[in-house]
This record gives sequence, C-alpha cells and structure tokens, in this order.
Amino acid sequence: MQVSPSQQRVDRCELRIMVLVHPVDDPNYNLPDYIGLPPGTDLSGNERPDQVRVPFGEPLGGVLDEDVAIVPYVQQGMASAGFRGLVLGEQEQRIRHFHSELRRYLDGNK
Repeated sequence: MQVSPSQQRVDRCELRIMVLVHPVDDPNYNLPDYIGLPPGTDLSGNERPDQVRVPFGEPLGGVLDEDVAIVPYVQQGMASAGFRGLVLGEQEQRIRHFHSELRRYLDGNK
C-alpha cells in the first residue's frame, strides 16, 4: 500500500539498521568502528546478537551518525507544502523496486 504525502507522519522517524556479516572464526577479528557494532559482538554466527534500541542523539557509528544528523531537516522539508514525494538515490531505488515486486507477488501477480 502506498501512502500519499498527506498521510505520512513527518514528525516521527524510526531508523532500523541490520548489519549482515559472513561468519568469522577468528575471535580477534573486529569490524571497522564506523559499522557501529558494539565491541565484542560475536561474529561466529553461533550467537544471535541482541537488538539494541538507541535514543536519538546517541552515536550509531560514523556513517549513520552523518545520515541521522540531517533527519530533522528532512522532516521539515517533508512537512512543507512543496513536498510532492521522495527523490531516491540509486541504492534507495533498489529498495523501492524490491517492495514493488513484493507487493505484486503478494497480490498474486507473479
């Protein structure tokens, strides 16, 4: 179901992040800090890490911190009368395509 701009809640934002890693047998291996995983996270695949909820403003890792810093400005823009919809970059277009295909499949239009 697509939501029109007038139906969107622009005063709230929930960012869900999933870090997928091939299992690593070396217990001394750590992902780069900018990924945002807590130190000591098991990368062997033997344990499922806990979900972590981070309040707005708390650090998430270099790249994500940059993205989150602009969220208030994006929300202001989405609340403006001139907002007509999202302009997506190449990576985000893939997400839109995935959801479009999923919607088509669930509607029985294989």
